[in-house]
Amino acid sequence: MYGESVLECYISAIKNLSNYAIELDQGITAPFKANLDQLVNELVDASSVDLAGSRATLRSLLRDYHDKAAIALHKLYQDFATTAHSLQAILNSLSQSDGDNEKRLRETLTSLRKISAMTDVNTMRGAILDSAKTFEKTIEEIHQEHQLTVAQFLAEIRVLHNRIDVLECAASSDKLTKFANRWEMEKRIRFSRPGEFSLLLMKVRSFGAVEKQFGAEVCSELAGAFAKRLRNILPPETFVGRWSEDDFAALAEGPKADLCEIADKVGKTLTGPYVCLKTGKVVRPRLHVRTGITNSDPQDNTEKIIARMEEFFRADSSETASSRAS
Repeated sequence: MYGESVLECYISAIKNLSNYAIELDQGITAPFKANLDQLVNELVDASSVDLAGSRATLRSLLRDYHDKAAIALHKLYQDFATTAHSLQAILNSLSQSDGDNEKRLRETLTSLRKISAMTDVNTMRGAILDSAKTFEKTIEEIHQEHQLTVAQFLAEIRVLHNRIDVLECAASSDKLTKFANRWEMEKRIRFSRPGEFSLLLMKVRSFGAVEKQFGAEVCSELAGAFAKRLRNILPPETFVGRWSEDDFAALAEGPKADLCEIADKVGKTLTGPYVCLKTGKVVRPRLHVRTGITNSDPQDNTEKIIARMEEFFRADSSETASSRAS
């Protein structure tokens, strides 16, 4: 009886998660609710083993929704900030003068008013005053249209700059792990002082196999989880790059000895199963990570360092995780 009550409460809690999920985006919230409803249906006649296994599924569903919701909220915030910035630019432009042309035109209006005040001809005075009013109104309209056009161009240019920044960022990093690409890693090595840094090398087996077995979406989630685990181990200032699909390198200041303990931890922590979601179901793809360390000697040039890296990455993957690059 007690066990049935616990199961009923557990199912009720999952239903409430589905019913009260914030509607952020149809492409995010709808699959999340559908996966929770599917989990509820599976738990109605669940055994104790199934019930225990559902914890990992629920945790993965919540983690996946949290990550996607965070990205969606960040995008909304960026869009709001861009819109507010554009509006402010329009308001600022409208409040500014139109420069020398407007100044000269307004001086002409002043002269016209003086002439109309000095004449004794009433009809001439009225005509000149009416012309001045029309002239002033026309200037104001031209001024507003001009400033609105300029503000629109500024807003469009700002959007283009933002898009360029995003494209440049994407071009310099791996889209799945958010690490730098090979070109950026080579650039960092080239501009670092030889003898004052070491490289942690990582050979992963294998994202390609995971994608063939589980699909691109699971592979993408796996790459993100791998990157997060690696970041949690490495010092915050470490520069990490994806050399190729299964090859990674981390550049750290200091001698080779300081990286040995980290390399051992990386190999143990990143090797093994990862919890991912495939159409609402938990799958556990596995990765095997082989690590190596290479120094940068004072007499080395960039080509020598890269050659040692390539030698490690080409080595047979059957070597032990504790192997070290020469």
